Amino acid sequence: MKEADPLLKEAYFYYKSKKYSDSIILLEKLVSTGIKEPYPYFLLSVLYLLTGQLNRVGEIIKRIKSINSNYPQLVQLEAFLFLKSAGDLGSALSFYMEALQKIPGDKYIKKSVTQLRSVGDFSKFQIDAKLNDFVKISAPVKFGKFRTQIKNYKSGTILNLVPYFFLQGSFW
Repeated sequence: MKEADPLLKEAYFYYKSKKYSDSIILLEKLVSTGIKEPYPYFLLSVLYLLTGQLNRVGEIIKRIKSINSNYPQLVQLEAFLFLKSAGDLGSALSFYMEALQKIPGDKYIKKSVTQLRSVGDFSKFQIDAKLNDFVKISAPVKFGKFRTQIKNYKSGTILNLVPYFFLQGSFW
């Protein structure tokens, strides 16, 4: 199995330490290599949001979609961005319901739908909504640890659940 890139680990460390500009520099260097994993792009898009570089987020989201359009954190991020810009509660809830159809088992999206259904003052909810409450920003994992795209036969959704070593038969 391939270890998570040292640049990625360091970038995540800087992100957790709130040294966003240092993290961005490392991630920009990593993605310039043409890496085909969505996580570095995802973390870079989060950092662009946190540093107010909104004009750069759209470009990164397009790159993530070209790698895996059903990447769970991408779907969460898009839903959050829609929530922050939605004109009304109904459209935000509708967008989250569509996201839930894409990724039915996603705990963050389910929690968001539940919260939206109980909102009294949508404008206040929008203003108070924090990225970390709606988008899972986890530490990088080893690339290759999990297969990135396993199609669920019935629903057609992408699952990220099957350990690579199990698929290779080396589990036994």
